[in-house]
Amino acid sequence: MNIKNRSLRIVLMGAGIISLGILVTECSGSSSSATATSNNPIKGTALTFTTGQAADVVIGQPNFVSNSNGTGLLNQLGDPWGNTVVSGTKFLVSDVGNNRILVFNTIPTANGATADLAITQSLYTSSLAVSASGALFAGADDSSVPIPFWSSIPTTDVAPTNSLGSPLGLSRTQASYTDAISVVGNKMIAADAGNSRIMVWIPVPTTNSPSATFELGQANFTSNSSGSGVYSSSAPYMNSPEGVTTDNDHLYVSDTQNNRILGWKSFPSGNTAPDFVLGQTDFTGGSPGLSATQFNFPTNIVTNGVQLFACDTQNHRVLIWNTLPTTTDAAPDVVLGQADFVSNAAPNPPTANSMNTPTGIYVTDTQLFVTDRQNHRVLIYNSL
Repeated sequence: MNIKNRSLRIVLMGAGIISLGILVTECSGSSSSATATSNNPIKGTALTFTTGQAADVVIGQPNFVSNSNGTGLLNQLGDPWGNTVVSGTKFLVSDVGNNRILVFNTIPTANGATADLAITQSLYTSSLAVSASGALFAGADDSSVPIPFWSSIPTTDVAPTNSLGSPLGLSRTQASYTDAISVVGNKMIAADAGNSRIMVWIPVPTTNSPSATFELGQANFTSNSSGSGVYSSSAPYMNSPEGVTTDNDHLYVSDTQNNRILGWKSFPSGNTAPDFVLGQTDFTGGSPGLSATQFNFPTNIVTNGVQLFACDTQNHRVLIWNTLPTTTDAAPDVVLGQADFVSNAAPNPPTANSMNTPTGIYVTDTQLFVTDRQNHRVLIYNSL
């Protein structure tokens, strides 16, 4: 599987205005202002966005109508992939095409901002996450690379402290293409797309290549078959999952090539079946589509404990649910990147209102960040 040829989308379902709740813990794709306990879900404050809203700031380009593929300058991006992350005052972006992580000491407020540091030891990293202890984790956008992590956010260009999910393998300690990661409370979760499964570590790893606690999407740690259909513990079905998020209670997984999001009403303690599915009317469906209740290649997702955000990559949009969906085929409330739920344009040149294969999402208590991959930029939306 070639990650560089894959796309991501974020879907916000429903119509009109959405209130975005902000996740108050350090985790991939969400903001961090408090530490979650292992038993309590994360809850946050609400943001407000409207369908078709224009972004306020662009990173990686000098303006909203440029989409040049950056070649390595600190104010450029080339094929950025996955969730960005904010920790304290710092803002970090995975610039996959330039094989680096860019670190901004403050969140940019003007277009075309210049990063303060490039971590070039990152080896094709994708989604980023920061643990409650301050450790930086990065998903791997290449099958030959494990999940690198640093004990703290680097202030110089240094190699990772450790890694987990030894590359290109199939076991409790190996993974392949871990595009999406989430770290919440005492849980570390990775979407192991190459093995069509989700890996869960409890507690969050601090050493090199620890064994995963359990997995979802396969009958055991030595299986990696892919497929679509009714999901059960004895016959689980996933196909290249590329998104995962939790509020420490609910769990959501983007089952990407089955064009659906699987949902658990409470965080599983082992390989249990999901309770509901989004993007399909039942667990047997897997076809792509374009409507408020259909996806085309969903990838990174995030919850703030109040709302759910999803990248609907090949529909070139982000979808937001006002309240956490817990029933099959629930519709979102707002769409960004498009004027309505039945459009999927990706104009060239782009605009402040458009997207082209979004691959990551992140929220703070005042802003939404979207990784707009094929426009080689990150869009920042201020809450209304």
